[in-house]
Amino acid sequence: MTGLLAWLGRLPSMTRPAKMAIFAGVLAAPTLSLGFITDDLMMVMAVEERLGRLTEAEAAEIPVHAATEPLFGVPNVFTFFNGDVDEQRQLRAAGERPWWSAPELRLSFWRPLSSLLWLVDLSLFGRAPLGHHLHSLAWNSALIIAATLLLRRSLGSVGPVAALLYLLDDNRWMAVGWLSNRNAIVALSLGLFGLLAHLRWREDGWRAGAPLSLLLFAAALTAGEFGLGALIFLGSYELFGAPGRPVERARALAPALILGLCWAAFYQASGYGASGSLVYIDPAREPGMFFAAALERLPILLGTALGPVPGEVATADPRLVGPAAALGALLSLGLALGLRLVWARLEDADRRGLRWLVPGGLLATAPVLATLPMGRLCLAIGLGAAAALGALLVGAAKAWGEGSRAWGLVLLGVLGVHVVMPPLIWLGMPLLFSQLDRSIDTLWTRSFGGEDLRGQDVLVVTSSDLAIGMYLPWWAQLHRRGAPSTWLVGSPARADHILSRPAADTLRLDVVGEGIYDGMFAELLGHAGSGPQAGDTFAHGPLTITVSDPGSAGPRRVELRVDEPYETSPLRVMVWRDGALEPLALPAVGESMALPWSPGLIGM
Repeated sequence: MTGLLAWLGRLPSMTRPAKMAIFAGVLAAPTLSLGFITDDLMMVMAVEERLGRLTEAEAAEIPVHAATEPLFGVPNVFTFFNGDVDEQRQLRAAGERPWWSAPELRLSFWRPLSSLLWLVDLSLFGRAPLGHHLHSLAWNSALIIAATLLLRRSLGSVGPVAALLYLLDDNRWMAVGWLSNRNAIVALSLGLFGLLAHLRWREDGWRAGAPLSLLLFAAALTAGEFGLGALIFLGSYELFGAPGRPVERARALAPALILGLCWAAFYQASGYGASGSLVYIDPAREPGMFFAAALERLPILLGTALGPVPGEVATADPRLVGPAAALGALLSLGLALGLRLVWARLEDADRRGLRWLVPGGLLATAPVLATLPMGRLCLAIGLGAAAALGALLVGAAKAWGEGSRAWGLVLLGVLGVHVVMPPLIWLGMPLLFSQLDRSIDTLWTRSFGGEDLRGQDVLVVTSSDLAIGMYLPWWAQLHRRGAPSTWLVGSPARADHILSRPAADTLRLDVVGEGIYDGMFAELLGHAGSGPQAGDTFAHGPLTITVSDPGSAGPRRVELRVDEPYETSPLRVMVWRDGALEPLALPAVGESMALPWSPGLIGM
């Protein structure tokens, strides 16, 4: 007990911002082993094309999954589907978009500053990922400095403890290591510095803080939607923690509120946002779907911020959604009860800060409920969680010191989950994901040898995994391994299938389940109400696709017809089975075969 109190007493000197920046760099250093992952592959190729670094032949062979209209001369690498129905149908017919993607699918995000940072990185470092990752580490250290300053300023003895917990938070590793998600760190760090400037204006009378905070908030919103998290904390501060009368608080909040509303209006009017997907749901365009999903996602996200089980487990296995939500609700209620019990033992400064930091963290869940609950979404939420958990830890230590032994279990739980485990995650997860590039290399070599697939069409009959169904040709293009002209997927459903052969030129896939929109890959690009409907027939590269047999999750039958018998067609037919991509021995006409589902490279 004495050792724990001594350790807590040393935290104020250990959590000085400069030291915390160094600790953040050391903790995140394993992410330097990562290369370009998933969406990174698209962004590298899109920016290189804009920079004129690709030959005409290379540019022509890029799989068109991303739209890159320029923003002030900078390619917007965060527009993947722009909602243009005619363009989507043309690209789908050419085999350059998955056939089940909704005609009006919109996955487009306004992030000009983050796009510019991609342009700078590729100009300086090219395709060497180390420089890109060092850049991310610098932004991570900036975020930790901002969070440390904020927590130490806003809290009393809990401040250094909360800063340490936020530093260690392993939910942040993917936002640091996945370059495509760096926009979240950039946006939130700029926003938190803006919040600090606002606090200095409101509490210290620093007049330059008011305009500087607005400038930093505006920069944060150009980096990404996580800038909203900082604005939400500002609103929570003015509502629950700021000095002055209500009219003074309203006057201080008004400029930031107007900035946020102008950003939202511009965002919607310019066609940015998400619609037509079950993974990304825009609350303005699809309010009913959003609120229904939010009821499920909120407790999972809170559990991810507070507990040892990340929300990714529910994404990987839908059967775990219920247990993950129940665990999140239980942890949230337990934390609320614990804070109530230790409240009287906290300093006045701690209680004052907690009154706005904890609601701010809870309200910061609102923007990120638009997508699947994952640890990388907990950057802003983690601030409130760190403050609450730090208060629980300090209060429990005091109660234990007063002889209440039951609080020892609480201390062990908080320290084990939020101090002992996180460094292991920071080390282990990047090292695990660093093997992905090697695994893809091995898979590509085993599947195609050294063969150059340029000019060929490949059909993967079933694949519910994005790494296989979407990103594999991008990887081949980036590594100059002879990517095929089209990479087609017959069914993305996370289910067993029955493959039959009604005619020599036709394959038929029957989903053993509720429909093709089952699993993240399928749901990312559409749903039963937005994608192709039963009875539709359309071209898709060398295929003519007909869907039928409506189910609750979309059509359950897909027919894939070519212009000649499959045996003489140049189309290469593959199947993902038992961890391998291999040629499929087609059944004879009139016969069928079972295709059991198996997880892909990233477990989906």
